[in-house]
Amino acid sequence: MILSTVRSYSTTLFFANVHTTKSMKTVNIFITSSFDLRGDAQGIELFFAQKKKHWTDREISIKTKTIKDFDLSISNTRKQDNYNEYIKSCDIFILLISYKVSQYVNEEFNVALKNFQETGKPLIFPLFKQLKKYVEYVIHSICL
Repeated sequence: MILSTVRSYSTTLFFANVHTTKSMKTVNIFITSSFDLRGDAQGIELFFAQKKKHWTDREISIKTKTIKDFDLSISNTRKQDNYNEYIKSCDIFILLISYKVSQYVNEEFNVALKNFQETGKPLIFPLFKQLKKYVEYVIHSICL
C-alpha cells in the first residue's frame, strides 16, 4: 500500500497553510521510520535543528517530533493513538522507507494519507533508502 500510494505524490517541500502566531508561522513536522532507519531519522531532525535560525529569521518556526518526543509513561490508551493524533494535526509527515515497514509505521502512513485526502494536511514526504536492496529482495522473493 505505501509504495504504490507514495509514487503518486510530489516531494516538493513548501510551507503553505501552516499555523500562525502573530507574524511567526509554525510548521509542525512528524518524522517516522522503521527501527533500522532511526539513525537517519535523527539525522533529518538534526538537519531541521541546524536550519532553525535561518527559518526563524524568515519568521518560520520549525518544530519536529518523533515518537521519542512523546510521554512514554503507562496510560490507558495505546501510545500509537497519541502519535496518530499528532500526525493528524501536523503540517508535514516525513516517512523514511527501507525495504521493510513495520505495522506501526504503516499505520502512521495510513493515518497521514487519510487525513491528507480529507484536509490537505499533512504534506507527505517519503524518503527511500536502499531502494536497490529492496528491489533485489523482491526479485529474490519472486524467484523462490
